[in-house]
Amino acid sequence: MARYYTGEELEKRMNKELSIESIIEGSRTEENDGGEEILHYLIREQKNYKKAKKQTITKGDLERDDFLGEVLREYQVGLDHIRKDIHVKDGKKFLRSRAIYQMKNDMTYTKDVLKGTFGYHTHPLESTEYDLGFIDFTNPVHIKALLPLKMEFNPQQELSIILLDLQEIIERTDLTETERLIIEMMRDNMKNVDIGIEFGMNPTQIHRAIAKIVKKICKTSNK
Repeated sequence: MARYYTGEELEKRMNKELSIESIIEGSRTEENDGGEEILHYLIREQKNYKKAKKQTITKGDLERDDFLGEVLREYQVGLDHIRKDIHVKDGKKFLRSRAIYQMKNDMTYTKDVLKGTFGYHTHPLESTEYDLGFIDFTNPVHIKALLPLKMEFNPQQELSIILLDLQEIIERTDLTETERLIIEMMRDNMKNVDIGIEFGMNPTQIHRAIAKIVKKICKTSNK
């Protein structure tokens, strides 16, 4: 399900730029490698993935007496907290605006997930299924999102096959030993700051190293 935030987590989110790294780290738990959240993120970025009707959060949704209502109310508390300080002149207005926008999206996505609804009033001939064929190994955004995923191979799961193909490309890519270790650490759910400690580097240097790795993989995919 979509992630929602307590007051403490909200404060951290307000001070963190939205990125693929935050989506990956935010969706991982001990039981979940983040694959489904990242996959939905990539799908939602596609121009041909659309809803005929925009989902909204109503007053009735916030007053529900089930788990969905409980989650949405926690979101609403966070939104109210941010909106209260939106005009404070401390240089964080942009971050607050981004947080409000993302939290509204998270609320509608949560409603979709918990109600099992991902399309509205579609034509009977239109398919609501997505095709993972849109994933492009020459697209840095796709590589960056898929690179940290680690799962046992299952021929019945298309994502599993895609990750196997990606690994084959990684094996053919001219990566240094350090770069290969960084990939392994990413797949072990280590954050950039922790990876940096292992190599005596700061998070920014690790971020740049990952960008270089992604660029190399994309280049190999183009051959």
